[in-house]
Amino acid sequence: MRIAILGPCSAAALIDHLDVSSKAEALDSGDDSYGPPVNALVLALLDAGHRVDVITHRRGKGALRLHGPRLTFEQVASRSSAARQGLTWFRSERRAMLVALAKCQPEVVNAHWTYEWALTALAYQANAIITIHDSPWRVLRANLHPYWLLRVIMACVVRLRSVRATFVAVSPYVAEQWRRKFFWRGLIRVIPNLTQSSNAARKSGERRKPGVLGTEARIIEIANASRLKNVRGLVSAFDLLSIKRPNDKLILVGPGLGPDEETARWSMQFRCADRIEFRGIQSHEEVMTALASSTVHAHASLEESYGMSIAEALAHGVPVVAARGGGGTDWLLRDGGGLLVDVQNAQEFADAICYVIDATQASDHLRDEALFASRKFGASSIVDQYVSIYESTVVGTSSETWYG
Repeated sequence: MRIAILGPCSAAALIDHLDVSSKAEALDSGDDSYGPPVNALVLALLDAGHRVDVITHRRGKGALRLHGPRLTFEQVASRSSAARQGLTWFRSERRAMLVALAKCQPEVVNAHWTYEWALTALAYQANAIITIHDSPWRVLRANLHPYWLLRVIMACVVRLRSVRATFVAVSPYVAEQWRRKFFWRGLIRVIPNLTQSSNAARKSGERRKPGVLGTEARIIEIANASRLKNVRGLVSAFDLLSIKRPNDKLILVGPGLGPDEETARWSMQFRCADRIEFRGIQSHEEVMTALASSTVHAHASLEESYGMSIAEALAHGVPVVAARGGGGTDWLLRDGGGLLVDVQNAQEFADAICYVIDATQASDHLRDEALFASRKFGASSIVDQYVSIYESTVVGTSSETWYG
């Protein structure tokens, strides 16, 4: 089956499936941290023997076309100005992606995210499959800016044009948000994001031994510096934790969390400041290496549509402390693997992290729970679900093309 995947995707993440002549260009195109959920799905589809055409764009990057035995990777030119992209609803990028779709002539089109990716897919094929990764209205509420309002409008247009489309949501929370906010009465299938590390963790078969009770623990957070991600709340909780556990380290990874950025400067007021590592943006491989060697993933985000870092942590057997009632977090941890708490209560958050560290260092119980909970992200199960939807989709392109 020839499948076209539209969404944020990194050529560097797919390098093992590219021809030798394309590998150098893939490495030069950027790191592998762009679009982890799409990267993981494409890799799993390729491993299952399918022919995949990836069509993507990356802000500020030029056109790139790479090939592999069963893979075509086409990155169209993307403007560097988010404002210009938003004001035109990504018209230039959408037109280029539509041309790329017409060239590859896929049997089925699966767009990820309900914005320019979905608009392009629907312009090509009215019965496209659209995977919903977030709640546009919730994102706008957390980021009150005209750009995000324009993104909501794009999502509304997607909803109006989706008469024949098939919707997939990455969590029950996302599905419910789409039903309520966009008045959708049709079926939405729930298929969780696949994690790249879930494959690696299972293939390696490596199991870490529990630490020695009371020794130094490594607490990791993978987020950004926005208010919604609540990293400052985690720092406050870590400051309280340091009273009981003065040797533990907190590792912060992601945009706005570099050593010379505002959050790092703000944290200098706390007594625990010298035990916080601000690492900023790192490659996916670097992030997964740091995660695999951590004791607990403390995810302070107030709300998550899914919670990719939580899924990655579970796949590595790393227990999680996350927000109770935080959207996708409740679903991800429903089978165990961590604790759900009020992350806005610094003392409760600190106590929960302390409990998980002690329990993890004492035995493998929580690690086993985490690995058990991660089974839902297994490659074969998720690929089978997607392929079932692909096969049931009526093949054919729409005679109507909408450029916006």
